[in-house]
Amino acid sequence: MRTGEVGVDALAAAVTTVPGSDGDRYYPFAAEHRIPRVINDPLHPRKTRRNPNFSGIASFVTATYDKPAEAWRRIDHDWLAAFGQLALDLDSDTNNTSLVLAFEFTETREVLLFVGDAQVGNWKSWATVKYDIPGQTKPMPAHDLLARTVFYKVGHHCSHNATLKNGGLELMQHDDLVAFIPLDKATAKAQGKKDEHGVPKGWDMPAAPLFKALNERAKNRVVISDVNEKLTPEAGQAGVIATDTYIDYFLA
Repeated sequence: MRTGEVGVDALAAAVTTVPGSDGDRYYPFAAEHRIPRVINDPLHPRKTRRNPNFSGIASFVTATYDKPAEAWRRIDHDWLAAFGQLALDLDSDTNNTSLVLAFEFTETREVLLFVGDAQVGNWKSWATVKYDIPGQTKPMPAHDLLARTVFYKVGHHCSHNATLKNGGLELMQHDDLVAFIPLDKATAKAQGKKDEHGVPKGWDMPAAPLFKALNERAKNRVVISDVNEKLTPEAGQAGVIATDTYIDYFLA
């Protein structure tokens, strides 16, 4: 089931109680032809009560719409199906909804940064973000975390638009910075749209300009998780231990 306009309308109908929403247009019948089971209590605005007008059709509804054997005909909760596809669409089409995490070591103040698939627009928004820190009078800017980052899990497999340069990577000035790229090159190469011969064009991962900038900023301490990739001497000296099945990272 695709979300589409029908799915969006179904979701809109489900939130008809939101103030200002034009929920009436989503109902199959006009208000004067609907007999709800419950209504707002005029004496207690925050409460509801059974609709006295519903009693006249209650037995009919019980014998038909509410009949257990006819449950397969009901559509009360069909609108919920749109949420599943909506979540998949967000995952496939909108990387900018990623949760970004920064872990700070309290003793050294070093930061481990995990940005998920956050794209450039997300990065730009951090310029105005500040955090209240217990014991400090001034809020801490989010960019302060970037300046103290020692481990950066590169966003979206090192694609071209998932790491902001100005206001992002250029702020990572720590001398011990290590960058980790979760990427299987063969898988990336087999993705994307196909050419006229039916051959996938592949994803540009790692994006060459970004990969170069990462190596410059991290002094060649950049690791790609692909088992066929060899570690640079600098990455090895940074405390990176590789095996044929996984890579563990230890910040020396």
